[in-house]
Amino acid sequence: MTTQEFIFKNKAMINRIVEKDEPLRIAALDTTARQATRIFVDGKNSDEGLIGQGAYNDNKPLYANPKITPGRKFSTGGNPNAKRKKTTPYKTKWFPSYRALKQAIGQPIDKVRLVFSGDLRSDFSNKGIAQVNKINQHAYDFGFKRADSIKKAAGLESKRGYGKIFSLSNKEQDSFFTIAGKEFLRITTI
Repeated sequence: MTTQEFIFKNKAMINRIVEKDEPLRIAALDTTARQATRIFVDGKNSDEGLIGQGAYNDNKPLYANPKITPGRKFSTGGNPNAKRKKTTPYKTKWFPSYRALKQAIGQPIDKVRLVFSGDLRSDFSNKGIAQVNKINQHAYDFGFKRADSIKKAAGLESKRGYGKIFSLSNKEQDSFFTIAGKEFLRITTI
């Protein structure tokens, strides 16, 4: 290889990295997919512990509207232990806990997965398929796109026992740098 060929090859490689920034993009996409799986499938927080110690609330009653609740449908009705003064029909149904509601609509209750309607997961990723927004040539943003999702995420992280959820775990950070490094080497050794 001549000096001229060497310079040409290296300039092409540098241009490829600068223009497409493949190592960063590929690492960001992979990391977002891993993060979505950890949160919405495995039910783990950023410390790799189970969100909410893995258990849904089972002692705080609530009412749910069957018209807007996802999953298996249910009929309306009030608390069977309460005396009702009104005679108008119920528009909602009483459940003894959030866990009971999740079970009634057919969602798994073995661990907290932060998937109720799927809206939060959909905004974070497309059902585990990473979504990243390119901010500029060397910066990607991943996470939530909508303000209401950001508020939901903050509310979830403020719940007792949930901890940090949407921050990268140590494994995800390590994986990001490993993948970026391997992709950089792949491009530079062509």
